[in-house]
Amino acid sequence: MVVQMKKLHLLLPAADRETFLEDLARVGIVHVEERVNENRSDNLEQIGAKIKQYRSVHHALEGMVKKSLAPVPSGKEASDIIKQFETLEQKRDEIQQKISALQKDIAVLTPWGDFNPTLIEKLRSAGITLRFFETGLKKFPQLDFTDITYEKVHSGNKIRFIVFERENATSVIDADEISLPMQSLKALINEITELEKSINAISAEINALVPFCGILSAAIDKMELDERFERARTSFESAAGGKIVFLTGWLPASREGQLRSFLNKKTVWFEILAPSEQDAVPILLKNNAFFQKFETVIRLFQLPNYRELDPTAFVAPFYAIFFGTCLGDAGYALIIIIASLIAFLKLPKTVRPLTVFGLILGFSTLIMGIVNSGTVFGITILEKQNIPLFAYLSRFIVIKNGQSIDPFNFALLLGVIQINVGIVTNIANRLLFGSFKHSLPAVAKLLIIDSLIILFLALYQNFAPVKPLVQFAIPALIIGTVVMVYAVLIAGMEQLMDNRMVSLVLKLYFTLSGAVGDILSYIRLFALGLSSGILGYVINDIGFQMAGIKYVGWIACILFLVIGHVGNLLLSGLGSFVHPLRLTFVEFYGNLEFKGGGKEYSPLKN
Repeated sequence: MVVQMKKLHLLLPAADRETFLEDLARVGIVHVEERVNENRSDNLEQIGAKIKQYRSVHHALEGMVKKSLAPVPSGKEASDIIKQFETLEQKRDEIQQKISALQKDIAVLTPWGDFNPTLIEKLRSAGITLRFFETGLKKFPQLDFTDITYEKVHSGNKIRFIVFERENATSVIDADEISLPMQSLKALINEITELEKSINAISAEINALVPFCGILSAAIDKMELDERFERARTSFESAAGGKIVFLTGWLPASREGQLRSFLNKKTVWFEILAPSEQDAVPILLKNNAFFQKFETVIRLFQLPNYRELDPTAFVAPFYAIFFGTCLGDAGYALIIIIASLIAFLKLPKTVRPLTVFGLILGFSTLIMGIVNSGTVFGITILEKQNIPLFAYLSRFIVIKNGQSIDPFNFALLLGVIQINVGIVTNIANRLLFGSFKHSLPAVAKLLIIDSLIILFLALYQNFAPVKPLVQFAIPALIIGTVVMVYAVLIAGMEQLMDNRMVSLVLKLYFTLSGAVGDILSYIRLFALGLSSGILGYVINDIGFQMAGIKYVGWIACILFLVIGHVGNLLLSGLGSFVHPLRLTFVEFYGNLEFKGGGKEYSPLKN
């Protein structure tokens, strides 16, 4: 849910601004409303650039393998660490560029062999010049070597040859002349070896900086605090000739008493008000432990604005079910669960919410992998009843082929349910933040879509469970159409064109076509689950065929099965993560008429 917020207006003496901000940060509940003015740019940009620089170095050091960490010396400044790291990085880059240039020289020299440049220089001193050429196989026989001394060096795709000339000779040869570096291959290779030793030494010095990550992290935290203070400082507006400053902020309504108690002890004037319709209220989400794990999904798109419901609770169960349906294999689910448990135990506490999120998706996949598709590592449970475990698991398979609700229809059913939840939530939004009149178009849409779905299933698909609902569907369709006509044609709500009749026709068309398109989009749940199962089956088929190979059959089989199933898990897992996002942000949010655009509540605090 979106936490109710209150707006704070504050006046205080300009001379007390700095100390007041420090005290306000200790309370840690006021989100200062940022204001853009001419006094803010330079200092903030400098702090932001410095934070970016420090984060980059911290990320680079933190990503290194920490085989052994020496004790961190006291008195090491973060700025010295940054300077040392960047100096070492620059040296390493310069050496790497030299190595790249030498490697190019080696590539040029290799076809000509390892020769001694000193001998070439001696020949030049004696008046004999060496020129190096290369040409194609067909062109070489056509060259005129009359009165020219040459020696073929290498032939392959190209023929290379050396021409020996007297000093100041003017031989013209129709071939590509090559300029070779006057160093031997051995010398170049030795030089690269020495440079690589230098790189290793520099890398060792950089690795020695890894223990100082904590110092950098603390420096980054301090700079981020400085940045927040600077933003708050420049958000003050002056009044009364600069003697008084004015500040606007936000706080959770539940913390109003705490803030009043703090401000009553200060020499300030303040008022705390409910937000107006025009205010851009910062957003603070408050959900239970389960739904909190799905706030990450919501933030991938946008936070809701203050005048609409938080969709987290509506997205969470659907996203988990969609993921499990797309991946659809109980064996893969066990891998996700085990990997998430290991990550939960081994990784820092800051990333534990993500590991719990992985556990939720893993258990959802485990359930859907049995209840829906009934596969374990690509093996169909119903086809392997001779295996005791599979015979037991087959009792829990609810959605089977040959039934009225098979995997294909189940995917469409999920779509119908989520679209209905989206429309109902939209109605609730309009009732809570608008009026009953504003909810009428959404009510009409719900009645029309659901009535048509029931009529289609009962009359055209002969789906027995919904046939009793036909007697309600027809009146509901009529009522929905009448409500839509009233909302658009008479009340003039949600007009798409200046002409209300045209708007009504377009609204009805978009309602029907949009519903059909949205529902059909959920077929991707079935398609991804099917593709994951088929790939798993193919991997098993090929792998067990390898078992027949003499001597190494079972080794090859096991290796292929492991690599194949890991690849399938990664590929199918990516699709299972992305496509539910698409169904959420396009189909569900479209029917919810999600507006978003909320800015996160970020209180000033130490």
